[in-house]
Amino acid sequence: MSWTKILIIQLLVVYILLFISNAVITFWPYSDLDDRENYMFFPNHVDMHPYIAKIFKQTKFAPLGSIPMVEKYLCNEGYGAIRFTPDRYGFRNNDNYWNRYNDVVLIGDSFTHGQCVEKNDSIAGILENSFNVINLGISGNQPLQYGASAKTFVPFIKPKFLITIFCNNDFDEQDERYHYFNAYFKEKKHHYILEAGSKEYLTQDGKKFYELLEPAIQNYSVERHLYPNHDTERYNFLGFFTLRILVKKIHTITSKFFTSINEKNKNKEKINFKSNEKINPKPNEIPFSSKLAINTLVEVCSENDCNNIIVYIPAHQIKAPDQKSIAYAKLLKKYALSLGIPFIDMQDFFINDRNDSMYAPHGPHLSKEGYRLVAEKIRLKINEIKKDL
Repeated sequence: MSWTKILIIQLLVVYILLFISNAVITFWPYSDLDDRENYMFFPNHVDMHPYIAKIFKQTKFAPLGSIPMVEKYLCNEGYGAIRFTPDRYGFRNNDNYWNRYNDVVLIGDSFTHGQCVEKNDSIAGILENSFNVINLGISGNQPLQYGASAKTFVPFIKPKFLITIFCNNDFDEQDERYHYFNAYFKEKKHHYILEAGSKEYLTQDGKKFYELLEPAIQNYSVERHLYPNHDTERYNFLGFFTLRILVKKIHTITSKFFTSINEKNKNKEKINFKSNEKINPKPNEIPFSSKLAINTLVEVCSENDCNNIIVYIPAHQIKAPDQKSIAYAKLLKKYALSLGIPFIDMQDFFINDRNDSMYAPHGPHLSKEGYRLVAEKIRLKINEIKKDL
């Protein structure tokens, strides 16, 4: 037998063993205990995963924050492992911030959340040097969640400034099939928080949702099926050479096969659209969900006497050039300005020769310098508007 045949057989045997190991990781409920214990729930999981959608349907509660008051691991993109404890509503604030008046509210996704840096280095953390800030940004959020957060919390907080940060991936359309559309825009009112002065903060439905979510996480490794490519150890120097990490990388290839089997066994009920289905918006029109979100921001601030500012953060223009997101930013800016909303386009400041310094060493989010620049542009715009008030 030639050496090439022997090599092929050996590679085939290794692949089969890794394939079997992947099956064990997928089906053995205690194989990834550390990942489950560190699992960070984000609201977009309701529309991404049938297991959590089932809890939504049971409680009729669409969460806007993560699991309140439970410390979790967030991420590592070159600044070390970042952990944080969400506040009473599941956001990245000191909980006592809700006991004071806050003149600035931030809404957005992971960039607003301050992904992969310490709180003091996030946009909200930097702005806190000048204002009282409540950060409602959560990883994975998209425009429907932006509008829902504004409708829910702005009347409660009554800030002077509402800062909504859109990002390059917000052109992925959401429509009437999404749970958040039905919960916050189709229904007249989604009961979420209780009146000020109450000893409880969430409604009974909200408390029930999070109570059901915890055992669901323990019994089912949600994150692995939502993000098969996610690997918090991928930047460890020797991590690639460990069997555990190598198996996880093979899992990326085979997870779709096992996930489909697992879903059939564990989830008889199906939601009415595919978990990660993207709807292509018309190229010359602002996407439905973005338009709805901006209209909601205008309506909310009109009713609660606040000033809107919209910010756009682009992807890395060299490492991840994306013509769709560039076109989306133009549509977003045009629509915001047509409604009289000040628009900060960070594409104007993340110029090519500064791109590397604006983004994290290992990952798609901003560096400490990038977050600082965004915060400074927001601070200047707020002070500019204040002079005209």
